[in-house]
Amino acid sequence: ASDGDAGREHDIIRRASRISDLDVLRKQHMEEEKRQREHESALDNLRRMKLEKEKRDLEHLQELEKLQKEKERLDKREAEQMAAKEKLKNEMSKKNKVDDDAQSVMSDATMDTMASEEPDRAAEELNEAEKQQWAKEGKSELDKKYFGIFSRARHGRYHDCERILLTEVDGKKVPVDVRDENGNTPLIVASQNNRKRVAKLFLRNKADINAINVHGNTCLHYCFTYGYGELGDYLISKGANDALKNKNGLTCYDGLDQTRQVSSRERGQRILTC
Repeated sequence: ASDGDAGREHDIIRRASRISDLDVLRKQHMEEEKRQREHESALDNLRRMKLEKEKRDLEHLQELEKLQKEKERLDKREAEQMAAKEKLKNEMSKKNKVDDDAQSVMSDATMDTMASEEPDRAAEELNEAEKQQWAKEGKSELDKKYFGIFSRARHGRYHDCERILLTEVDGKKVPVDVRDENGNTPLIVASQNNRKRVAKLFLRNKADINAINVHGNTCLHYCFTYGYGELGDYLISKGANDALKNKNGLTCYDGLDQTRQVSSRERGQRILTC
């Protein structure tokens, strides 16, 4: 009986030992599975980070390619503009530049017969009756105030403009750089319409040759856009700055805007309405 009890006790101890071993194995297996899951999670994070980095790298590469294409486009456009500017300068430099008043009178007369009928006498300021009459003939409120100097500059009325500059308004002589509603000076208006002799009159009276209007345009912008290259060259010789840009970022060699490009060879009889 004693041996049987000892055998059963030994068997119980053995079974308990196996159960303990199994528990240890289960715990080890669970820990291994946990480490495996953590390892897989870490790999997933690494894969996700790698994909995100590759995505960012691709986006950066695409952006660089886009910027490179834009730079090439702008470089090409700038090169074309520079070539056109150089060609324009070369063409205009080959032309004979006549700078005498007699030729200017003939040029103005072909566009406005009235300019050729002006009297050949010393200019005098307007009398009271003329002030009232000329003011009525103005095309805008400011043109009326200054006795039609803008409309007369537009039509090449040299003698009329000369007399207006000698006439007082608001207690002082009409300023040579007076502005119309669009910010144009008489010199700008004369340049818009290729009135070289009248432009020279304003310059002799100390007009601002680089004045700009509300659009940022100078005399040169209109000369070269409308094909008045001879007048444009003359103004440059007198100090006009051909590097000034208007509000569209364009120089006088580029045009007024995207739809009105420079056309120095087209000398149409376009009269700009101020």
